[in-house]
Amino acid sequence: MFEGNVIFALIDEANGQRVVNKLILDRKAQESICQIFSNGTNTMLDTDLEEIEFSVGYKPDKEQIMSIDGINMDDMILDAINNPDGIETFVPNAREYPDIKALFTGCNEPEQVIAFQRFNKSQYLTNNRIGIIHSGNTLKEIDGFGMIIGAGVDCVLHCGKLLFKSYNNARQMFDLAQYYRSASEGEVTAFVEDERIFVEDKEGFKTGADEWTRKKIALIHDSGVLENNSAEEIATSAEELGVTIQVVDGKIVLPSIKKEMKDVLRVLDEDRYKGVFTNNTYETNSKRRRNQ
Repeated sequence: MFEGNVIFALIDEANGQRVVNKLILDRKAQESICQIFSNGTNTMLDTDLEEIEFSVGYKPDKEQIMSIDGINMDDMILDAINNPDGIETFVPNAREYPDIKALFTGCNEPEQVIAFQRFNKSQYLTNNRIGIIHSGNTLKEIDGFGMIIGAGVDCVLHCGKLLFKSYNNARQMFDLAQYYRSASEGEVTAFVEDERIFVEDKEGFKTGADEWTRKKIALIHDSGVLENNSAEEIATSAEELGVTIQVVDGKIVLPSIKKEMKDVLRVLDEDRYKGVFTNNTYETNSKRRRNQ
């Protein structure tokens, strides 16, 4: 698929700017890396995979792949694929390693396909370690800058649609915050002030609300669970799941103990459920809404 293609590096510079550089490779290295990207892309585009629209908190299984349609890809990435000759060459500095976020390559014919491999600093062959390779029956030290290329790809942009298995890997390369939102300061305040919720230390809750808590608040808000169920109904359902929810004056009490508070939020976000056949109680950290 990518035979003979240029390989690019997506780099975050110290001044906060993001740039694209092209890698100058010898023939053997280019063939090997292009083959890795081709194989990885073919795997991601396998028509047997069930494509799932990205859903907050859902982790696809091995027969599924997540997608975000109509994603706004950075123009510099598209420009690199369209005009590789106009892209500056990557020049390594052995004393100061660049913050490479991803390696990528792509093509526009017969259709647009761009493949990305997440890159992290552990892939550098740094000066504080000795890198050696086997050549001519001898192990030789690598003299100079070096990096290790992974065995697959993490994201594929296919005709304007971003495909990926892991949101965490994808977000290290691209800004996907708009697709995986957390509750804003205003939403957190509205949550603790909600007439159906009782929080003893409101200011403490707001200042201590971590990313997990903010995501749960956003999900609870969007689901309408508080509007559609009384505090007593929620407490009764929680009891069946092994979680005790106190209700005071028709309000759900959020405990001050963090673990107990998170158990209540899990119930409100329907992260706990009863097995249909075993009646066992389960907890999940991955789910998506299924249309009836």
